[in-house]
Amino acid sequence: LDNDVWTEKEKKLIQKRGMEIYEDLRDHGMTLIYPHSHFYYKVDKNGEPILNSLRASLESYKNLRFPGPFVWYLGHLLQTAKPKHPGSILNYDSGVAKKRLHDLLLRFETMAKELGIPKEKLIVQLVDEPDPDQKERTKAGKELNKIARKLGFRTLITRPWTDVDVICTGVPENQKQEEQLRKIGKEWWIYPNNTLNSKNLAYARYGFGFGAWHWGIDGVSPWTYQMSQGSNGNPFTILDGPETMLAYPGVNGPIPTPTWEAIRDGINDYKYIYLLEKMISTEKARGNTSALR
Repeated sequence: LDNDVWTEKEKKLIQKRGMEIYEDLRDHGMTLIYPHSHFYYKVDKNGEPILNSLRASLESYKNLRFPGPFVWYLGHLLQTAKPKHPGSILNYDSGVAKKRLHDLLLRFETMAKELGIPKEKLIVQLVDEPDPDQKERTKAGKELNKIARKLGFRTLITRPWTDVDVICTGVPENQKQEEQLRKIGKEWWIYPNNTLNSKNLAYARYGFGFGAWHWGIDGVSPWTYQMSQGSNGNPFTILDGPETMLAYPGVNGPIPTPTWEAIRDGINDYKYIYLLEKMISTEKARGNTSALR
């Protein structure tokens, strides 16, 4: 929606399809929205940043009643992305990025407020996967995160940093790593790439259900939903390759894959575990001996 190559009719269709995707996410049990910005900083004829996609995402989040947070990744607009990505760190200017971030966050807050979305629901991600050897991106991420937090925004990073509100990592490899990650962040989420690239539907279900409960994480945020690159091209089977694309575009809305339905099952598993724990806790408080077993 931030591109001017589309006609108004085409933009309406794009927004309709986007709403269908968000609705499909919600129907499958997803509780948060996590869009990224346009790939470069665009302004209109008056010099105002073009944020139509952000507004449309916020509207869908509100209208579909997502109960979890709204996370916005805007590294492209700040030039903090990976060297080969749009919004590359190679063009990073600290002074420009700080001023731009301050302005964008105030606009983000205003948009959300106009829609009745509380600020505490908003989270920002300002740099993606800054590895230890990427000193420029690490430095940029840390200085920009300070600005976001001064403005009262919760912050997220896709690495185990101690100075953010949410860390989002890969799936823990062992119990020791689980314990370490649990201690680092105020909240710990995972983005389970390996569950989505696997032919193993049981593992995909586990990662979003029993696994998530076992690891003691606070959130699961899959990194892909509709990504044609690497998918096998068939929405009805995973026998000929891993289903990187979890739902295919369809005339009447998204077409789910077996992996996407396994994820729904996993989320339902987690809900049942949560309900059981609550019931056991209540019965223990009542002195029910059966709950003590």
